[in-house]
Amino acid sequence: MTLQILNAVSKTPIEGARLYVKDSGYALRSDVNGRVEVPREFRKAVLKVRAKNYRATEVRLPLKNNALLLLQFDSTLVNLEERKLKFTRADTLRGSYGPFRANNDLLFYDLNVRLHIAEKYLAGFNRIRFKMLSNDTRIQIDLFDNMQVDSIVFEGKKLNYAREFNAVFIDFPQTLQAGKTYEIAFHYSGYPKETGRFGGIAFKQDSLGNPWIYTACQNLGASLWWPNKDQQPDEVDSMNINIAVPSEVRAISNGRFQNKTELNDGYTRWQWKVHYPINNYCVSLNIAKYTHFSETLGDLTMD
Repeated sequence: MTLQILNAVSKTPIEGARLYVKDSGYALRSDVNGRVEVPREFRKAVLKVRAKNYRATEVRLPLKNNALLLLQFDSTLVNLEERKLKFTRADTLRGSYGPFRANNDLLFYDLNVRLHIAEKYLAGFNRIRFKMLSNDTRIQIDLFDNMQVDSIVFEGKKLNYAREFNAVFIDFPQTLQAGKTYEIAFHYSGYPKETGRFGGIAFKQDSLGNPWIYTACQNLGASLWWPNKDQQPDEVDSMNINIAVPSEVRAISNGRFQNKTELNDGYTRWQWKVHYPINNYCVSLNIAKYTHFSETLGDLTMD
């Protein structure tokens, strides 16, 4: 049985509501759409329901499938620090799983980036494959507004798009159909912001004066340096990571090393493959004069 939990006034979904039976030692949690699957052993019980800043309630099962449960927001439960917060339109676009994020499911990224280390500049593209979950003509991809959108290509033609803060709303010339898979190539370039050791991307030098570049995007988000759907509810199923850097350094990233290609212009492209779901902020650049050593585990190389 599926239960959906909504704000009683706005009718918006409540994510993270907790449902449990007293003394059962087991709890359920609503997803980004406010939905929760109630297991069979709970279906003749009294469920206690709690959500942050909402009045606690109880619901007696069984209920009809796809039943709605409305919770009352209580401003007196908001702590003093939260009351001081002022949210902007930019915060909403960044933090909410809006309709143009929720209307599609990420399948695959093919990220290609070239770094100009001395200039602290990068350029490239991300080929994004996704499946539509509902009919629509627009999706949202994220890229910090100081970065340049060079073009967004779909089926050989450039798409129109609108930028609002760090959100890029991409418009298609025809309705994308639910259940079908599509692919765009998002070309971009720019000077990504350096905001500290764990603030995104860092252009440093090692103790010998060699280049040392790395990313750590847990705070600000990966769209600081590459275009993606920068929200945690949806993770891409797999991805390629291709990094072109000056040949005197190595580019290390996630997953399994695939190949390196000399580009005959003083650059080498390093290719990595991630075979499993990965969130955006874990996708990393690690570029330096690394020394390579290799180990094996049975027939498996550890590269």
